[in-house]
Amino acid sequence: MRVVHRMVREGWGYGGCGIQVNEMKNNGILVKHFFPLHNKVYQKDYGIDRWGSFWALLRWHPWFQSTNSLVSYFGEEIALYFLWLKELTLFLPWIAIPGVVAGILPYFEISKAIVYAVFSIMCVFWGIAWNARWNGLERIFATRYNQDAYVAQEAVRDEYRSSDEFVVYRKDIFNLKFSVPLTLARRGDELLDRYYSNRWRMAARYLVSYPLITLLTAAMVAVLVVINYWRFDNVGNDTVSYASSILSVVTSVIFGVLFDKIIGFTNYIENNRTDNDQEEQIVLKSFFFSFFSFYFSMFIIGLYPDEDTTNIQRLKELEIQMIIITLVKPMVQNLQESILPWLMTQIRRRIDSFNGVCGMIVSVATCTPLPLETEGLTEQEIDGIMLWKEAQREPYETTAGDYLEIALQFGYMTMFAVTFPWAPIAAFFYNTLEMRVDANKLLNFSQRPVASPANNIGGWSAIFGLLSGLSIVTNSYLIVLVSPAIDNIQMATNSTALYQTFIGLQYIFIALAGAWILYGTSTPAYVQKVATKNAILRDDDSRRQARRRKRQMEEGKKRRAEEFQPEDEALIE
Repeated sequence: MRVVHRMVREGWGYGGCGIQVNEMKNNGILVKHFFPLHNKVYQKDYGIDRWGSFWALLRWHPWFQSTNSLVSYFGEEIALYFLWLKELTLFLPWIAIPGVVAGILPYFEISKAIVYAVFSIMCVFWGIAWNARWNGLERIFATRYNQDAYVAQEAVRDEYRSSDEFVVYRKDIFNLKFSVPLTLARRGDELLDRYYSNRWRMAARYLVSYPLITLLTAAMVAVLVVINYWRFDNVGNDTVSYASSILSVVTSVIFGVLFDKIIGFTNYIENNRTDNDQEEQIVLKSFFFSFFSFYFSMFIIGLYPDEDTTNIQRLKELEIQMIIITLVKPMVQNLQESILPWLMTQIRRRIDSFNGVCGMIVSVATCTPLPLETEGLTEQEIDGIMLWKEAQREPYETTAGDYLEIALQFGYMTMFAVTFPWAPIAAFFYNTLEMRVDANKLLNFSQRPVASPANNIGGWSAIFGLLSGLSIVTNSYLIVLVSPAIDNIQMATNSTALYQTFIGLQYIFIALAGAWILYGTSTPAYVQKVATKNAILRDDDSRRQARRRKRQMEEGKKRRAEEFQPEDEALIE
């Protein structure tokens, strides 16, 4: 699949067909759909048909999945996402069980503030431990499926608008046969792409795209400020608290729809050259917008300068916000992900079958069934109907949205652990269901994605590390300056001592986290050996030395064979 896809899209200069499939599809030129077909036989052979069923939730091990089967059927990128989601879900009980205990203990007249503070400290280290664990699992995955040694020769995006682009050999570089300014990108076939400086793309990115995203984010923040101002004007009113929390989520969703519209325009004007460049920009912009969209209300509740609002009331408001976000919002999201793909597939089929939107509306009003009967048709006609049905499915674009959803959940869990210890157990059940929802959507409601290689989850590792670092600051602030835990143990008696404790607690967190990262994690010996081998094989000097040693051995063997005399043979006998 990967070879055929590359041959179709790759330019003539590199031995491909040079067919700009995506551009033709987007402009409606000859190509309407371009995707690999699902194969029910392979799904059954790999056991993927059962993996994508909701009945798998009733098994004794509802998180079971075969990474080998996913790699064989979907490729490494999709398989790595599901492996990441599975391992994160199975790592959650280490903090979910203490969270349940922390949520129950206050009912036995044990200090709620102290219990929640201890739990939040555990949650900080759990987040750091997860990042360290995943780094190791990621390296094992890359080694097992030979992704580190795989030389990814990225095809240029069909939508990329090229001005001057050439291919140049290394000898041309040494002979100074090139123009300046230029940018070089090494390829695996000893060629280098040479194209002029990307200063115009950088100008479009930093002078248009990011300012536009920032302006949209600022408008959303202004609306959230108004909502939270209403909240603090009615402190103690639970109805207003829940209503403002719901309004905050609705505001984030509405501005999220606007963001999805804008990001398509910004990516167009940036004219990103490769799919990886495009993916990286989508990840950065999406997380930047979502960080303010989902966390701003939490920050403003904790930091809002209102003398009439006590710290206990702030914690109550944060708890209500966490209930809405970690309990209500995930249920709505899973319901949306389960129903919306099916609904959109049905709409596309009716629009295509009844000649447009008006025909679709009439067919629905008159309850006209879709013309999908196969009785009396030839085998070729039946295959055509099956192909048409699959073409009406939702195109699978990228895993960025799936990673973002869980990244936001991870941030709520770790950064605001002191406010709602039930969040990890809610995340555990949500992620278990999310695995089945994503698998079912991928198999039954999405077009099969083209297999893509991957040896890591990209920028998401850095984002999870950032959230773990921020959790040190937020939990230290909530424990020392908002929660009554410090007052209960009489650790600080004035504001100066409180701020000193706040800073000192952060240093303790950082020191312990650093010690854990340095001494609590290690790379398996097998992974180190394979990585060393691949590094040697990729190194030009090492390859030359290996070829020289091999040539010397062959010459020595030949020389010994020539020096071998008949009397030596008789002596041996």
